[in-house]
Amino acid sequence: RANGWDEAQLARYRSQPTLVDLGGLPADKHLSRDQLIDLCAALPPSWLPSSSVRGDAATCSAQLTGYLQAGADELILHGVVGERLGPLVRHMAEAS
Repeated sequence: RANGWDEAQLARYRSQPTLVDLGGLPADKHLSRDQLIDLCAALPPSWLPSSSVRGDAATCSAQLTGYLQAGADELILHGVVGERLGPLVRHMAEAS
């Protein structure tokens, strides 16, 4: 509800056998990279822009800061390569 996602789409996504078999365990901690990629293929395309960021450090920093200002108390960064994490952290520090 917080993301404004269609609840029927969410129910379909959560009913995938790979997720059901986890029994509530976090997918990113218990599934292989290939399994996670397969799960991503089932995500409705409209979900990605509302729950992820991409771009240069300044663009990502602005979006992440917006999430924090909207009330997020935790940000999970997947897919950030080492050489790009430093600039992102610097931009985030400057924004706060």
